[in-house]
Amino acid sequence: NWAAAVFLSPSMLYSAHAAYAERVMHEQKQWAVLIRARVKQGSYTSHSSTTNRESLEGEPLHTEYRVARETGADTFLRVRLSESPSVVVEAAVFVNLEFLDSLKQLNVTYPKLTELFHS
Repeated sequence: NWAAAVFLSPSMLYSAHAAYAERVMHEQKQWAVLIRARVKQGSYTSHSSTTNRESLEGEPLHTEYRVARETGADTFLRVRLSESPSVVVEAAVFVNLEFLDSLKQLNVTYPKLTELFHS
């Protein structure tokens, strides 16, 4: 039941796609709102992109992860937690859309982008 799944991605660019990330305006600039999370190894399945965006050099082929969860009274954003949760939310991240749009022109590779945001 993928309607009840939690969707994640190792790619900030994939996660920032308009189909997945909320947009907010601040001081005449548009930002993508992302959630940074850790996912328990083996608790998800990997899938190919469901968008038609062009990927960065070195970006993983399977950019979408799905963590199945039970249906029930929980809201979409709440994940049922147990002694060993599959998904742990770490932070909300706001990424400037102009920055994301400039990455291709600057010849930034996926490994470099990952290094910048994981340091």
